[in-house]
Amino acid sequence: MTIKKFEPSPLRSLKIKKNNIFFSNSKYQISRSQDLQNLFYDTGSFYIYKTKSLLNLTSKKSLPNKTTYLILKHDTIDINNESDLKAAKKIFKIN
Repeated sequence: MTIKKFEPSPLRSLKIKKNNIFFSNSKYQISRSQDLQNLFYDTGSFYIYKTKSLLNLTSKKSLPNKTTYLILKHDTIDINNESDLKAAKKIFKIN
């Protein structure tokens, strides 16, 4: 599966509630972002699995055994609708 590193870490994410802003996890509010654990997200670009391994998944197990990864170094674009596609076309034209 393809993954990408969160930049910056979501551990220092913020929430807004009733016009007040606060850290979603106060444990990390005084941490420097470069000192936090690296976290990654699934880009959804592609997956390569044996069908049998996917059919054997349970609700407690979301990834097959021996799942490995490819870390993408370049930006990715999640295209879910027509406006995402238009934005991607503009970006690729510029680049």
